[in-house]
Amino acid sequence: MAMSVGRKKAVLVIDDSRTLRTFIRGVLEFAGYRVHEAESMEQAFRDVDVAHVDAVLCDIFMPGMGGLEGIRHIETTWPSVPIIAMSAGIEDKVSETEVLNATEKLGANAKLPKPFKPEQLLETVDKLLSAAYLLCLIRKFSCKDS
Repeated sequence: MAMSVGRKKAVLVIDDSRTLRTFIRGVLEFAGYRVHEAESMEQAFRDVDVAHVDAVLCDIFMPGMGGLEGIRHIETTWPSVPIIAMSAGIEDKVSETEVLNATEKLGANAKLPKPFKPEQLLETVDKLLSAAYLLCLIRKFSCKDS
């Protein structure tokens, strides 16, 4: 889990549903994460220093910029910040699987279909942050060797 040596890892949760943000905050804080919240991509970019979070967990379908454009912006501006895309699809028009697969092309590192259970959320976040941490270490050591 997130409670390891050093500072608590920070996750930015972007979703237009206050209920879901509250649920995610509770699960992640209980597991030892620091959580920042935003109800839109615009609010996240205005109010949170995205460069200093360890991961972004974002919904795809939201008013305003939305998750697809937001993921593209995060990937372009802060490529080292891992992204978890969440979606339930759009009614009968597009399945959650199709939507989440599309997010990978834009830069999402992991996907989480809605609805999800607390253990699915933690498993996804923990796995992504462990991989990101290992990649960061590998990059540091490979730079020293050159």
